[in-house]
Parts: sequence; C-alpha cells; structure tokens
Amino acid sequence: MEMKLHLLEGRTAEGLVSFGTYWPRGKVRECGFSAVNDHDQPVRMQSAPAAYWPDGSIKWARHTADAGAIGKALRVENSKDTSASHESLQLIPVQDGYQVRTACMQFDIPAPGGDTLIRNAQLHGLPVLTDLKPVFLLSRVDANGDCYQETVSEGRPRIDQIEIEDQGPVSATVCYRGVYCSAEDLMRFEIRIRFGIGAPLLQITNTFFYHGDPSMDRMKGLGLRARMPLEGEACNHHVRFLADGVEFHEPAQLMESRIPRTGPEMKRKQLKGEFLHTPKDPREAELFGRVQQELPVWNRFTLSQSGQNTCTIRKRTKEGFCTLDAYRAVHGDGVMAVGAENAGAIFGIRDFWQRYPSALRVDDLGKSDASLTAWFWSPESPAMDFKHYDDHSYMANYEGFAYFGADPEGIAVTSEASLLLTDSLPDMQKLQQFAKAVQKPPVYVYEPEDYHALEAFGPWSLPAKDSDEGKMLESFLDSAITYYQEQQEQRGWYGFFDYGDFRHSYDPDRHTWKYDIGGWALQQTELVPTYWLWLQFLRTGREDIFSLAEAMSRNTSEVDCYHFGPLKGLGSRHNVRHWGCPCKEPRVSMAGHHRPMFYLTGDLRIGQCMKEMANAHLSLQNVRWYTENEGKIRCRTAPDWSSLVSDWMTEYERTLNKDMFSLVRRGCEGILSAPMGFGSGPEFSFIPETGEMRYEGEQRGGIHLTQCFATLQILLESAEAMDIPALRDMCVQYGQMYLMTPSEREQAYGTLPEGKEYGMPYTASGMAAFAGMELGNEELQKRAWKELLLASPLRYSEHGFESQPYAHTSDGRALKEIPWMSTNYISQWCLNTIMLLAFAKDAMPSKSEMRLIARESYRLAL
Repeated sequence: MEMKLHLLEGRTAEGLVSFGTYWPRGKVRECGFSAVNDHDQPVRMQSAPAAYWPDGSIKWARHTADAGAIGKALRVENSKDTSASHESLQLIPVQDGYQVRTACMQFDIPAPGGDTLIRNAQLHGLPVLTDLKPVFLLSRVDANGDCYQETVSEGRPRIDQIEIEDQGPVSATVCYRGVYCSAEDLMRFEIRIRFGIGAPLLQITNTFFYHGDPSMDRMKGLGLRARMPLEGEACNHHVRFLADGVEFHEPAQLMESRIPRTGPEMKRKQLKGEFLHTPKDPREAELFGRVQQELPVWNRFTLSQSGQNTCTIRKRTKEGFCTLDAYRAVHGDGVMAVGAENAGAIFGIRDFWQRYPSALRVDDLGKSDASLTAWFWSPESPAMDFKHYDDHSYMANYEGFAYFGADPEGIAVTSEASLLLTDSLPDMQKLQQFAKAVQKPPVYVYEPEDYHALEAFGPWSLPAKDSDEGKMLESFLDSAITYYQEQQEQRGWYGFFDYGDFRHSYDPDRHTWKYDIGGWALQQTELVPTYWLWLQFLRTGREDIFSLAEAMSRNTSEVDCYHFGPLKGLGSRHNVRHWGCPCKEPRVSMAGHHRPMFYLTGDLRIGQCMKEMANAHLSLQNVRWYTENEGKIRCRTAPDWSSLVSDWMTEYERTLNKDMFSLVRRGCEGILSAPMGFGSGPEFSFIPETGEMRYEGEQRGGIHLTQCFATLQILLESAEAMDIPALRDMCVQYGQMYLMTPSEREQAYGTLPEGKEYGMPYTASGMAAFAGMELGNEELQKRAWKELLLASPLRYSEHGFESQPYAHTSDGRALKEIPWMSTNYISQWCLNTIMLLAFAKDAMPSKSEMRLIARESYRLAL
C-alpha cells in the first residue's frame, strides 16, 4: 500500500524533516516503510509508530528524512526500507555523556549536571564551535513611584536530565531538561536538539517554563549562546545579517584609513567576503600593520527586532562604551552568519519578527573566541513582567469567578532555532537560502482528497464547488480566513507570548479588539478556532492556513496551559493575560486542539504537550470550582468530560494504554444511564481514579457549552479510535435533542428539560445534521441548515465576512473592521458549515432560500 505526499507550496525542501502518514485500520502491522521521491530515487528514511488502531495496527506513522533528498514529493510504501546510504549517524554512550558522529560533523554531549548542551563541535575534523549553552537573565525591580532600581543577573543553568528521543539511521533528537537559575532553582527549560545525515545542522526547539515568584521574578533575557574559535586577524572576522531581505555585511575591523591613507580597495575586498593578508611588498606590509593598530575593532553586532515593524542593527567596540545604530529596517529575517578563514556558522531564529522582542548577537567578533547568541527574548527590551494587571477578579468584565486566579507558574513558551556549521564565512546566497529554510521549513502532506477519503481526524467535508450555493458558502469560509489574516497584520497580533493567538471580541465603539476587558481579550482556544483552522487546512491544502494553524497550536499548547504543578494538564480560560482567568479547565488544554499538528509534522514538543494533558482529570481536585460542591468533584458532560475524552483518546492511540480506555468506558456508562443520556445534567459527580460519571440531577440555565467545544468532533473521532460506538450514539441523541422545540422536548423527556436554555443553536447545527444523517431524518437536517443560516454573515453582507474601512491613515492606508465580529462566532459558524457540508449537503437550501432565512436572523449573542 502506498501513500503520496507533497511539499506545501511556499515551503523549503531543506534540512531534516518529520512528517506523518495515515493508514487504514488493519492494513499496516509492521513499522517498515520505504520511500522514493518524484524522480523515483530512494529516500533514506527512519520511521516509528505515532498512533495505533485498537487492533494494534498502525494508524499514524512518523517519518524523518532529509528534505533535500525528497524534493517536492515522495511516495511512502509499507515495506522494508531497501534504500542504501553512505552516510552514518552514531550516538555513542561514553562515561561522561555521548559522542556524536555523522558523515561530516562530530561533537560531544556532556553528562547531566553541567550547563553545556554540546561541546567540541567539529566539521570535517576541524573545530567550529567550542560549546552551546542556554542563557537566561533574571530581573528583579525595587520600585518607588517613577523611580526604580533593576537588578539583572545571569542565571547559571543546570542540566538535570538528558533523554535520547527518536534515534535512528537518519537523525536523533536529544532532549535536555533542567533549570536556568540553578542557585535559586528558578525557571525551567526543555531543549531539544535534532541532528542527522545531510547538512551539518542543529535544529533546536527551546521551551521555557515559568517557575518563580511573579511578584519579583521577571525575564530580562532568554536564549542560546555558542562560542566559536576564530583564527586570523580581526579584519578577517565577518558578520552577515539579513533585514527586509537586504544583506548587512561588515568585518570586525573595516580596513579603510584616512591617515595613513589606504584607499578603498582593502575595504571593497572585505565587503566581497575576501580575506586580507599581509602584502609581500615591505612598504605595503608596513602600512597594513600600522592601519591594523590604528583602526577600531567592532566586537559586538546585534540584529534586534524590538517591535512588529522595528528592526535595528547596532554595533559597538567594547563594554562600557556607546552603541551605534548601523542600519534600520522593518523586519529582520532572523539569520546571522559569522565566520573567518577557519570556520563559520549561521544562527537562525524562526518567526524572528513575529515573536519579538528577539535578537541575534555576536560578541568578541574581533577576538579569537567569539560568542553567538540567539535571543528569543532580547535583553535590549524591558523585562517580561509576569504579574497580573490587578489583584482582583472583575466579574463585570467576564472574568469567570470573583476569586483571583492569575497564576503563571507552569506555563511555557517554545521557540525554534537552527545552527548550521560551515568551514568558512558563509556567502550571501547561503545566508538567503538558510533564511528561507528557517522561516518556512518543509512540510509534507497528502492531498485533501486523500485525507478526506480516509477520514483522518474524523469526518469533514471537501470544498463544495459543484453548486452556486456551495460556492457561496466556500467564499464565506475563504473570507473568514482573509479577515483574520488582515486583522493579524493590522492589529499587530504578534509578540513572544501572543503570536498565533487571535482576539476574542471586537469593540466597534473604540474601533479595536478588546484588549483590556477580562474575558473578552485574548481568544486562546475558546470555542475551538484550532479545530476551524486545522479542518479548513485539511480540506483546502492551503499553506497560509497551515501557517495560521501551526502558529496557533504552538502558542496555545504552551502559554495557555499548565505543564507541571497542581494544575498540570489544565489551561486558563481566555483573559487579558494568558494565565489571568481564575477558571482552570481541561477544555483549554485538551489534546484535540493540536492533534493535527502532531500527526502531520511529528513535532516532538507538541507530542510532549499532549502527553502532559493525559492525566488532566487528576488535577480537577485542585481547582476550586470543581470541588466546591460538598467535596465532590463535579464534571460537565461537555466541555469538561468531552475534553478529557480527547486527552484519553490521544494517549490511548499513542500507547494502547488500557487505563485510558477504561476511563472513557466508565464515563460513557454513567452518562448513558442518566435519564436523558448525554443531554442530562450537564453536571455529574466525577471519580477521577476510575472515570465514573454519576448522575446528580438536572441543572437549569444555559447549556450551550456542551456542544460548542468540538464535542461532535471529539466523540466521533474517539468512537472510531477507541472502538466505543456509544460515543457516536451520544452525538445522535444530543444532536436530535438540542434543536427540538420546547414542546418536542417535553413530549420526549417530560419535565426534565425545564429551565434549560438551549442557546446558540447554530453551534449545534453540525451535530444536528449528523443526527439527521444517521436517523435518515431530512427534516432535522433542514432544521440544522436553518439554524446555521439564521446566524450567517448574510445578515450583514452579501460577501460574507467582509471588512469595511473605519479610518484612513495619513499615508492613505485603510484601517478595516467588521463591527459585529467575535472569534467565538466565526470559529463556530465556520466549523459547523464544514460539518453541514459533510452531513447534510443534499438538504442545503437554495441561494434564494438562504437569503430569506437570513432576513429572519437575530442579533447574535457573541
């Protein structure tokens, strides 16, 4: 059996790449795979199971290969890998760590206990890097009004654990865990370094965890630092940056002197990348030596991105003296090349300007031992303050509960970097090529039709291009993506802790997204924009949508979740700050948000995040809301239990751990034994150790949260992934119930539904359409379409999610808005549209009927 993958348009086929293949149940029993590229050349590849079907067959496989050998496409077959390779990868345990040997590169990995990630890196037997270490600057402030004193100290990192991940003939990944400030046991890290065949490249994933006292412990700098031996004269030590695609290139010592006069020739040779040597002519040699003594040596060069559109290159001679602005740009390209005659390296940071404040810096460039630092948080910027904006929780501002709950302890941020070793100063072409590979690394995926046919990630629809009605709905889905791309750029949704996230609710009176009002500010994963983006990518195959979804998963899987401590596995509900809301819930952090990123790309950090969520149910006992009911742990059927099912299902298919299966099964039994099944409660009494859900009666009030957190997607996918048909039955039952009229519910369930508010019915339209399909009930499918279209953007615009200018800047740029917009609404409307096109396409109204329905529409409670 063969699977075809292709490189996403706009991505670069360079460096090591991991990707996933999806296989039908029962088809693949052994993890043996071979691959050929689009030229029918064998591709050396290592493979491992990523997920299993309940019968033990492989569902997802994770592969790693050299993208340069793959090119634009490959075919993967379930068979023994017979491709030959002359390259070798050795990871040899020794007494004080490991020795790494590839065909062109070698280095040592010291044993835990020190502060060094790698040391003695060589390229073709010649030294290039002395060592590579994590770096962290801790800030503490003593403030008094406008006066303050800041103390900044450099942490002494300590590596506590080293784990070898994903070792094979093509690549290996080493995971280091430790603390940045060992003396005080503050701030944790998890750093992964991947290396292998092909280029002498280190691909680095750097995860920072907050572990400190937010009232005093701030982050002034965060990064990685490599030391490099540079031979020869300072005039032959060079640095290259890219900013706005333009090269900045200077030597540490620029050889142009007025007195004595040298003329421009030596400088011009330097700027071409040529190395200068002492001339044979005695007079010229004497001039050359004298000039070297007289001219300044610039030892520090920095490429700094301090804001969304603010990039500066600076340089200075030595500590204690001023820094000169050398070049100004809008966006740094996030790469720095340093080199001399004996060695060189390129350091790159992915999403350099999008995740500001960032910087790339070389120190001691004119000396024999230079250091290269990739600053994920630049010390040129103010320190990151982790305190909340107040010491009070404002219920009036939609902040969940009256009790305070802002807590950054255990949140994380992951950054990506690459370090390429070279045997001399890298040239401009190499730098540009490297920059593209760092910013747009390779991604290999199936065609949308193939994922759809296999029902990867459950059922969903392909674009409806076969009717005018379908084309109109697809244009709405496209305009929704365009709008958020526009808003991200216009509103500056960037920054180290924010890039990838959207905003929650728009304020038309202030012409801004609410940034300062409690639960209306950051979106995080509320009402699952993650599912919307990932499914829209799967059905279209568009790279720009993939990039939106990838950035969202990278952000929300880290900064909105707790990765250790009493809240491990839970997340913070949307707020002004990612960790600000007192509501700590599994719906925010559930694995389902990020499953596509893990299985499509094999990203090991995302995989670790999902693993951390597997026991989120055990942390509910540490959250006030879940335990304040007579000591019992309460758990709503959704979004609490359904989110936990997402975690358990993901861990089950990755490990076939029967305990995860039992947790889901016991919960199912309790819910289905209740008078209205999944429609009961929605609060049950929950036993974390066993997964039991015990019926405690019916609650009044709004229950819309039971179906607008991807409940349909979770239960349908889990039903198949875990062989629990009851989960599918729940969707049929609840999809039918939610859109009933009050009299229909009374006829079916008596007085049990009294006092329940089945609000936001458009968010249940997908589940209702599924129920209609399963029951053969066309009337229910039509009802689902009507509820979706009553909430459609047709109420506001014939063109869907169409933005309009509200002002123009002095240079003529239009500032745009959709005054009635919220991300809750657009996420759910788009997601349910995708589902209705899958389950009830034949019941879709005509365009004229759609317009008539839209005229009946109501003002949405967003």
